[in-house]
Amino acid sequence: NGNTALMLAAARGHLKTASLLLDSGASHVDKNRNGDSAIVIADKNHYTAVVALLEKHGARLPATDGTGLNAQQKLAAVSQDVGGVYKNWTPMMIAAWRGQTDVLELLLKRGAKPDETDNEGYTALTRAARQGHNEAVALLLVNGADPDRAHANGKTPLAWASEYGHAAVVETLLSHHADVNRADTNRQTPLMLAVRNNHEAIANRLMDAGATSTGAPYEGRTALMDAVARLRVDSVIRLLDAGEDATVTDSKDLDALWYAMDAGSPDVVSALLRHGANVRQADRSGNTLLHQAALNGHVELVPVLLKAGLGIEQAANDGNTPLLLAASRGDAATVRVLLSAGAAIDHKNNVGNTALMLAVLADSPATARVLLDAGADVSSRNAKREQAAAIAQARNNHEMIELFAQHQKQQRFMGLF
Repeated sequence: NGNTALMLAAARGHLKTASLLLDSGASHVDKNRNGDSAIVIADKNHYTAVVALLEKHGARLPATDGTGLNAQQKLAAVSQDVGGVYKNWTPMMIAAWRGQTDVLELLLKRGAKPDETDNEGYTALTRAARQGHNEAVALLLVNGADPDRAHANGKTPLAWASEYGHAAVVETLLSHHADVNRADTNRQTPLMLAVRNNHEAIANRLMDAGATSTGAPYEGRTALMDAVARLRVDSVIRLLDAGEDATVTDSKDLDALWYAMDAGSPDVVSALLRHGANVRQADRSGNTLLHQAALNGHVELVPVLLKAGLGIEQAANDGNTPLLLAASRGDAATVRVLLSAGAAIDHKNNVGNTALMLAVLADSPATARVLLDAGADVSSRNAKREQAAAIAQARNNHEMIELFAQHQKQQRFMGLF
């Protein structure tokens, strides 16, 4: 917003920093894009010591008559601010950016055109919408501003408001029949921008108003891929029902279901599967969705994926099955569920490690106990000819060593019968 270092110091009440900046020649007369100087900013934030310091250096708070400056005075001030951070801006654009509704009203009465564009391709409505100045937006619309007049990049006022999370502005624009599905030059719609920037309430409001698509993939990702990790399940389902395609893939041939593995919501995963997402997709390392669930510790996804037909024994390129990944994380709960679903307990990866060995390497006695109780083969050796108990000894993990000793005693006892 055009703030200088002195303005930032004033905004935070940093007296020593402000003093150092002033002694070094910082200007106290500069104004930011809201028209505020350092002393005004300090006064607004009630930093009286900073105000006094600035006054000592010649700064003065603007005089008012008790009710503030009138529109004429503000317009005169705006007209003087067309340089600096507002270089090449018209008074109309400055007033819209600042949300100075009374100045806008005066300019409109004097014949300013509500849809005029500046050198950067913005209209006053676009600038007001981007900043979230709802009263200014309403005034411009009432005076004939086109709600769909786009910036050079194709973004409409509704797109800007959706991107920056200005719900009141979105509502005002919708009430003036803004095009809810108009895309910009990157083929992003207001709905896509709301989703990408985590403005869930706005996304739902846009869908209420008839938004039916989030647009094409942008930078290789669809809005649905972002939504599954950020939004509530009901919002994701609304996106799907609004026409979002669950089968679209990114540059790695992975669809939104893959991204849903991060959040770990069974309801989202089930919804995506119902809408045609590919349950058998894998990344370039051969990891399946079940591998991802195991790696992220989302035990609740395991039965959902298995019910959808995903194989429990499919190994990645390194030979690891989902069971081995869960064991390598020390995730006893996921290991237990995979074993109960029939996972091969003694499968070896490419270096010969079993789930039991990986549990030892993860220093997880709880996981090792689950595997031992399920009958894991303690005599199995990896490519280095190591057994799980020997790995525990080498790691000097006393709890794990004791666990194997107890297991050996139990096996000897059972052998008597």
